[in-house]
Amino acid sequence: MIFALSGFLAGSLCSFAIVHQMLSGLRDLAKKSEKIANDPVARYIYTGRNDEIGQLEYVQIFQAAKLRTAIGRVKESSEVLEHASEEIASGNVDLSSRTENQASSLEETASSMEEITSTVQQNAENAKQANVLVMEARKQAEKSGKKRYGSFQYHKSHVTNQRE
Repeated sequence: MIFALSGFLAGSLCSFAIVHQMLSGLRDLAKKSEKIANDPVARYIYTGRNDEIGQLEYVQIFQAAKLRTAIGRVKESSEVLEHASEEIASGNVDLSSRTENQASSLEETASSMEEITSTVQQNAENAKQANVLVMEARKQAEKSGKKRYGSFQYHKSHVTNQRE
């Protein structure tokens, strides 16, 4: 438990130090930008005035610039969203088309399966009929065989009686 807590604290301190170091460059840049924005000379260059009215005009200029930047970002985002929605719509149309094709293929497969089932049933019925015919032919052959055997026995005994 103590090792886990000490490991957590060490990791947290290292993470804080790394993040602080990474953000130090951004903090310096922000300070420089703020210094330029609060510089009376820059305010005079942008507004032509160095008094409170010049300071208000300077703030409005920077706010307008920020607003243009924000509007530009919103416009870019809306263009990205428009492009993404067009791609989604195109994908939906493609998916719908493929789904229709799959449904059509499935219907054709079902129809083919019905035809195969019908053919198999007909073949089974034909096999039954053929079996009946074979059984009848067998019975006829057995009857004929018995008659011939009887006739053969009769002739054989008749020939044997005549020899004696």
